[in-house]
Amino acid sequence: MSQLAEPRELRTLLNPAFITLILRNICAAFEGDEESPLPFIYAFVLPPLILNSDIRLALPQRANALFSNWALDNRSVLVGFGQMARDIEPLVRRSLLWGIRRGVLILGSDGLRSIDKKELRVKEPKYSELMNLAAAASLVGRWVRKASVVEVCNMLRVSP
Repeated sequence: MSQLAEPRELRTLLNPAFITLILRNICAAFEGDEESPLPFIYAFVLPPLILNSDIRLALPQRANALFSNWALDNRSVLVGFGQMARDIEPLVRRSLLWGIRRGVLILGSDGLRSIDKKELRVKEPKYSELMNLAAAASLVGRWVRKASVVEVCNMLRVSP
């Protein structure tokens, strides 16, 4: 599937626990050793980078790539990104509530944190797609740590 499915299909395929897993790995990787919380806007902006298979396959192999260079080089896969982010926004809101209520995520005035700083890794081969998604979430969390929120939002053409 090259684009995120329609919102109704997304609700059927995705659930709050799954999106919370993605957010948890993004947060844990973003925090790293610096203990910096994830800017709240990233909870809505970053999941589409991971959930869209075309974008996920275009992600850099290493977190030291410059976000702006990657976004410029991959403009074709980012077409429609703003709409993808809007489509998934209700699911992310539900997932944030689900994750916070269950103590997996912590929302503070400074941003979003994972209760556990260790990135979750899926090792069971029969869950290879889940392994890929969890790894992509960790990569994206480490990767955007080096860019500013303004830069990421501008390059993805989204605004809060």
